[in-house]
Amino acid sequence: RGIYFFPNYWNSRLILSHSITMVYDLGFLLFPSFVETKNRRYLSRNISRWTHRTSRVVTISEYVASQLRTELALPPAKVKVMYLGVDQKHFKPVNENDIKILRSKLGLNKRYILTVGNIEPRKGLDTLVEAYRALDATLHDAYSLVIVGAAGWNNESIEEQIHDIQQAGLDIRVLSGISDRQLPALYSGASVYVQASRYEGFGLTPLEAAACGAPLLLSDI
Repeated sequence: RGIYFFPNYWNSRLILSHSITMVYDLGFLLFPSFVETKNRRYLSRNISRWTHRTSRVVTISEYVASQLRTELALPPAKVKVMYLGVDQKHFKPVNENDIKILRSKLGLNKRYILTVGNIEPRKGLDTLVEAYRALDATLHDAYSLVIVGAAGWNNESIEEQIHDIQQAGLDIRVLSGISDRQLPALYSGASVYVQASRYEGFGLTPLEAAACGAPLLLSDI
């Protein structure tokens, strides 16, 4: 007898109440190789039922909204977009001294190219690493490639690729355990922030980087 909010794909069947269901992306349908098998099967089997029985589907970009209408045959009026945002009291340009302190702590002695996200196939890190390898020697000497993120799934090949390039003497850093408190300084200190993803429902980390004043280089998805 009210409005129920379901924040993560799944919802219950309601008789007397309205509901709003969040759907962040449809990667499990459109790019199944990028999603862990058990999760992909569960979402693919249920998403049509969940989205058709809820009162409204809310998603995070016009891109995903168009996919919901096309792939799941949802009426346009049923799908609403609510954009993501960042807290600009936290994600904002950091002064040079604080950047210097963090870089010293992390051992980042050169200018750096930064990417943030789980280490998994969807993020396109294999392409990014190969692009870094292809730079000429003067750029390798001037810039590190810094990858910030936890191990995702199916990441053995990218880890091997990174190891091989490190063994060849190129400066690729993989940093885990970076706190939310440290991220603004890391973004602010980057020469460029790169997001090479093959698919994103929105892509929040580029927005965080932009709020901290970092130039962006993004794939067009």
